[in-house]
Amino acid sequence: RVWKLLGGWIQSDIIAHAITGRPDAKDDNFTKHAQKVEISGYSGTKKKPISNKIPTATSKHELKHQEKTPSPPPSNHAPTTIPPRPPLPLLLLRWILLDLPSIISVLFLLLTHSLRTVHDTYYKALFDRATRTDDDLHSEYTYYKRECTLLDITTQNPRDIFLNSSTPTALTSPTVLHKLARHGAVAVPAILPPHLVTNLRNYIRRRNAAVSDDETYPVSQGYNRLSYGIDVTEDPAVTSAASALAEKLAPVLRSALGDEDPAVTELTAITAYPGCPAQEWHPDTKTEGNALLFGRTFSHSYSFFLYLQDTTRGMGITSVAAGTH
Repeated sequence: RVWKLLGGWIQSDIIAHAITGRPDAKDDNFTKHAQKVEISGYSGTKKKPISNKIPTATSKHELKHQEKTPSPPPSNHAPTTIPPRPPLPLLLLRWILLDLPSIISVLFLLLTHSLRTVHDTYYKALFDRATRTDDDLHSEYTYYKRECTLLDITTQNPRDIFLNSSTPTALTSPTVLHKLARHGAVAVPAILPPHLVTNLRNYIRRRNAAVSDDETYPVSQGYNRLSYGIDVTEDPAVTSAASALAEKLAPVLRSALGDEDPAVTELTAITAYPGCPAQEWHPDTKTEGNALLFGRTFSHSYSFFLYLQDTTRGMGITSVAAGTH
């Protein structure tokens, strides 16, 4: 109501300006004319005449000019109406019957999709592996099984599998992959700095003296031969050597395995004491876990041997049957 009165006063003053030309002019001759001007738009449907005395013009010239000025037409704008809010019981009924079931349905669909993704991605794969037996592998051959013979030997010259370690890019050259593909083995002289090898050897000797029988691994021809697993973080000597090896071997393994993030599956320390018997010929990767025989189940794997001291033939060097891979 205060706003309507204020608006009416403002509009009355504007109309007075339009009729008289000056708000301070006083001429009763135009009061009757000014009272004919009506104000609309403030009261909705009723039109209120101007009740205040309108200042008049001071000259006849202004009178004749203002008499020709038509009065403003009434406003045709409909009043603004605000729709009434529905009562609270209807709002609660809509929330219970429409909004809440819709929210629950969407959340249920998201939960179902998440559970199905976890089931198909993780649980199903792990369950299949847990229930797999050796008999299942015989129906998954992706290659033919054949025993190696002397005809498979690619070379008897050790130099054919050695790399020139004096070349900085020896381990990143295509020669490494070529030797692996043809001979199945690569030898890299002096792959680690001497101080890292010495520190690692000293740690292994201390570890050998303290290892228990429960920690040892079974190994063929195990008399005077010790084998057990070590952790890459159990000693700074192991960590430093493993980090240096990973940095140098990563390019080779990524290319050979076709994987940007190859994994280490086992880290073992092996010590052959004087008097231990020679081991028979054997593969260092399990034939029943071979990627050639069971390509849909297993991935390729490689064994890496790091000598911690210079080893001669009389000390029991490792022999490789090149090409039998």
